[in-house]
Amino acid sequence: FSTGDELRSIGEPLDEGCVYDSNRYTIWGMLSRLGVEVLDLGVVRDEPEALRAAFNQAAASADAVITSGGVSVGEADHTKQVMKALGEVLFWKIAMRPGRPMAIGRIGNGEQQAMLFGLPGNPVAVMVTFLAFVRPALLRMMGCADAAPPLLQARSLDAIRKKPGRTEYQRGIVSTAPDGSLS
Repeated sequence: FSTGDELRSIGEPLDEGCVYDSNRYTIWGMLSRLGVEVLDLGVVRDEPEALRAAFNQAAASADAVITSGGVSVGEADHTKQVMKALGEVLFWKIAMRPGRPMAIGRIGNGEQQAMLFGLPGNPVAVMVTFLAFVRPALLRMMGCADAAPPLLQARSLDAIRKKPGRTEYQRGIVSTAPDGSLS
């Protein structure tokens, strides 16, 4: 599920200050490619009790719970606090861009536990954190030993700046040179 009072599902009218919930559909597509069963709990309001109910429902019926939004430290960002109250937050801040903040933990009671991935609200950060953290974890949970995607080597035509100590993913367009190399 996605969190946010400003989110609307596709087909709903957009009020002023609202945006369509693209993250839920993106995550759905990436999960479908893995062949997992997806339970869509929609959009959950930025209210601790609504989040608590959604987390409990999800943890009772799934091995992994994936949310987007609400993991920052803003006034309406309650995901991390509710995660902590219902389970444990294993880590929250990562030195990665895009992708910070995100939360990974466990949620549920003693007999029914689920892994929890609280992804950021930014659509690009959702895709990057899903591919970097969620996909490998789900594949491991499914029994896949080596789930690393193929890596391609390409030469950048422009200088790339990055902050020391932080992993950064940057968008680009890959093209093939006449000699067959990628740039």
